[in-house]
Amino acid sequence: MNTPQRLKIKFFYQDDVPAAEQFLPLFHRWIQEDRLAEHLLLDVADYKHVPNSLATLLVAHEADLAFDTEGDKPGFSYIRKRAWPETQTLDARLEFSLAQALNAVEALELEDLPKLDLESLEIRFLDRLAIPDTQEELDTVLVATKKAVSQLYGTHDISICQLKEDKRRAFGLSIKVKRLCEEALAA
Repeated sequence: MNTPQRLKIKFFYQDDVPAAEQFLPLFHRWIQEDRLAEHLLLDVADYKHVPNSLATLLVAHEADLAFDTEGDKPGFSYIRKRAWPETQTLDARLEFSLAQALNAVEALELEDLPKLDLESLEIRFLDRLAIPDTQEELDTVLVATKKAVSQLYGTHDISICQLKEDKRRAFGLSIKVKRLCEEALAA
């Protein structure tokens, strides 16, 4: 299996969903304030007129961040788009991307927006030629994903299943995380 380069991590909104228009001034302000220090924030794009899309997009050199209306539930996506060193393992790429996504979600938590469900997420592997096509490759992806998620969430109570859907969509995993009691009480 070729190790995937581009990853999409999506967190979903719980009950209330913000309007796409709320993200335009927010993302512009993030650029002005250099809110995500690990990223070179470049521009904002408005695609809310396109149904089932990345409605409002914050373009950075390393990744794109978006209010995402794709699929059946709106959410917030972090899309890692830059190549990695060939020596970096899949679990290291997943852990790094997930950590960056959680940093962006933490910045969102400071805004006056509805909260995201951090216990439910989706990871998509956007490189179609690097998706698993055998059970052995799928098992490798599942092990790497569980390792990365457990490192960041501090728990091994993780449920991962392959998303079975339209073949035109990128290979993806649905992940449910049971947070530790102390973390759940603090939330």
